[in-house]
Amino acid sequence: MFLIIDQKTELILAHEMLNPTDGFENMLARIPAAFISALSKLQALPTEVHVESNHLYDLLTPLMKSLPIKLL
Repeated sequence: MFLIIDQKTELILAHEMLNPTDGFENMLARIPAAFISALSKLQALPTEVHVESNHLYDLLTPLMKSLPIKLL
């Protein structure tokens, strides 16, 4: 499950089930697109994104370099 949670309010802002049926690596490769899709639906752009895993950090780093979002 992919979640976007507001750090201050702890409200779930977006969620998506990511299915690994076509392989775990393919599922992980869909995370940046899922993130952009969620931001588009929210019509919001955060100033910071906090991630809980190094793997997720590595997945989102290339995307964040093209956006004005600080990845922590």
